[in-house]
Amino acid sequence: MNRNLTRCILTSLIVLLICAPAAAMDLGGHDRDGVVVGLGLGIGWNKYEFQLPGGLPVETGWEDSFAPMLSVGWARSDYFIASLSLTGYKKSFYQNITPMSARSMVFLFDVAWFPRGEGFWIKGVIGAGDLDLSITGIEEIHSIKDTGLTYGVGAGYEFRVADQAAFGLSYDARWLTLDEFDQFGETKTINQSASLFIRFYQ
Repeated sequence: MNRNLTRCILTSLIVLLICAPAAAMDLGGHDRDGVVVGLGLGIGWNKYEFQLPGGLPVETGWEDSFAPMLSVGWARSDYFIASLSLTGYKKSFYQNITPMSARSMVFLFDVAWFPRGEGFWIKGVIGAGDLDLSITGIEEIHSIKDTGLTYGVGAGYEFRVADQAAFGLSYDARWLTLDEFDQFGETKTINQSASLFIRFYQ
């Protein structure tokens, strides 16, 4: 099994074990009707696919990073929350022997659906993100930056701990695509993250 996939699974299981005792405090579904503010922090894994000059495709390994997220949304029923979110990552790594640094900030619109009105949810996301790639050469640092379409999916489980607060675990997968990225041609970044989050319902 892929080493990073194994770490992702183990991380998710550990977090679930930590969260499990909170199930006893689950008070049921919220009366969702108003502003929803969410904060999340977790671990992310990023992979890059691009083309070298001449069209040779390159796919990097998975690189670890922190995965913070801030969201502000609106709920009009127990079953749906629509949110605007901001997330990002920054990571330094080596491609062959070349030092590289990648940074991305992503703005998203997402809709979360609670099939039972509580607990488990799934979501779809779409938005725009930028990719800022710095390559350290022998004499200078070459920086490339562009913006492209971002889309993704997510799922999680929410434990209600108060009338206006809940916390839980989420898993997200997102893709950022760039039609042309300097000399690298078509470029795609793939991001996975496992996060703990807290939501405040107003």
